[in-house]
This record gives sequence, structure tokens and C-alpha cells, in this order.
Amino acid sequence: MKLYPLQDELFNQASGLRGLRARRNPLTEEDKLMLRDTELPETAREAPYIKSTPPPPSYASEHMRMKPLMAKVRELHAADANPKALFAPISAGFKVFCHEFDQPGGKRDFLPDAIKPIALVATINWRWTDEAITGLDMRLAHNTSDIGWAVSKIRQLFEQAGMDMLPYYIVA
Repeated sequence: MKLYPLQDELFNQASGLRGLRARRNPLTEEDKLMLRDTELPETAREAPYIKSTPPPPSYASEHMRMKPLMAKVRELHAADANPKALFAPISAGFKVFCHEFDQPGGKRDFLPDAIKPIALVATINWRWTDEAITGLDMRLAHNTSDIGWAVSKIRQLFEQAGMDMLPYYIVA
């Protein structure tokens, strides 16, 4: 006794179509008639081409794009004893520090309480255009002669993270 005859019939038809699609042999006349009734394409070329467009950038996707860089910033945190560790993460970017043996020059007030004496050189924030990160806004802590040193350290950071450096803009 069939309790759901319509459901059984639909299942059998769907099973037949699944078998048809899985088969790699050329279509028989019976298959072509079955396809004509369902209006399914005979080959993949007859299927409509669906062009996939990437979703527009969002604040979340852009922060994810910067994740490898921020991981490297955390790895090279300025509070560590490593002499190459000159960075500190902030909410939308990072800070660049120097220490007494690796600095751009000039008189500095180094923080004596840290593991190694460090001084702030620049603060880097993401430059946003709509919801996309398009560059780096650089705010220097002391003078403009620090630009070259800071840019070289930032470029090394991007290279270590496996990313291309974004354009930078000096912000007062």
C-alpha cells in the first residue's frame, strides 16, 4: 500500500534525472525526450553562464585583508626584547617605534620602563575610501626627517607579511 503515491513518483523522477546527469555516455533519444520535458540543458555549454562578481569591500572584509599584516605587527611587538620588534597594534592600524640602537637620528626621549628603551616615531592608520582601505595615513611623532626611516620599516613589515605596501600619506 502506497501512502504517498505522488511523493514516490516525484522521487523516482528526480532519481532518474540524477542518474542522467551523472552519466557520461552520449544522450539517447529517450534521454533527449526526458530533457525536453524538464527543459534542462543537454550539455554544460547550453547552461546559462553565471558570471560571479566579487562582493564589494566592507569594513569587515578590509580588516580581514589586513589580518596577515596585523599578525606580523603582533609578532614584532615593540615591548618584546627582540631588537627588530618595533611595532604595536592599534584599532585601525599600528604604531612604529625606535630604540636607541635603531633610530632615525636626533634627540629622543626613550621610555625607560620598557624591556628595551623605545620611543614613538609614527602612528599609522588605515586610509578609508567608502568601505575600502586605500592607503596609510602616517602621523609623525617628532619631525619630518623621520619619514624615510619609518617608511623603510613599514615596507619591511609589509614584505614580511607577504603583502604589497599601500600608498602612504603624511598627515599633520
